[in-house]
Amino acid sequence: PVKMENTYTIKKSDENITELTSTGKVTINKDAKGMMAMMVKMMDLGGDLTSEVKVDSKSGLPIQNKQVSKIKGSMNMFGSKMPIEMEGTTIFSMKKR
Repeated sequence: PVKMENTYTIKKSDENITELTSTGKVTINKDAKGMMAMMVKMMDLGGDLTSEVKVDSKSGLPIQNKQVSKIKGSMNMFGSKMPIEMEGTTIFSMKKR
């Protein structure tokens, strides 16, 4: 039920590491079907995403990704709108074995 669109830009690249930045949008997909469709119709959420990504240039595998999400909107509960505002940072890293 969530739709994300990102645009990536190469910031720096050499034979070992490629560094990327991205900007994007996240929204609730109003066309969702199935069990989640009812929940989706109760929500009106969206926001911005930014990230910094390091990729192993040889394998193409991500080494590190730091993503910041800023989401705002509302949820309809029993006829009342409840405002929602979320901000979070997710960082993951991978190592070769």
